Amino acid sequence: MTAKTSTALEAPEHVRRLVWACCVLDRTQGLAGLKLQDRAHGLGFGGHFLTKSRRYSTTMGALRQGRRDHVRRQQSENGVVLDAWGRPEGDSLVEVVGTWRYVGWGYLSHGEAWLAATAAARAREQRELAREELAQVA
Repeated sequence: MTAKTSTALEAPEHVRRLVWACCVLDRTQGLAGLKLQDRAHGLGFGGHFLTKSRRYSTTMGALRQGRRDHVRRQQSENGVVLDAWGRPEGDSLVEVVGTWRYVGWGYLSHGEAWLAATAAARAREQRELAREELAQVA
């Protein structure tokens, strides 16, 4: 990367310096194998942006939750996060269910499935009739 290319890069000064450092370090004898110039667009990072070690670092879920809590605290008036009913979220009245279990899917019998299909067909017919009547009136 030349000085002309570095100044032509439309980015903040800090980002331009990081890209420049990648290009300079790529020419260093011991670092040539890291392919930093090829990865300069990612500021030298060669991995996936969501690669996180659960033992060494934090999880993305924990980061998102922290960000949500921070924004909600900023939006609240006195720093107390409220739930949907206006109660403090730390209150013991709020129950957080953190586990789910599979209990089944669909209908319990063919009769229930037939009743549901019949009700859906009747609702469709009524909507079509209402549309036809509306078109005749208009």
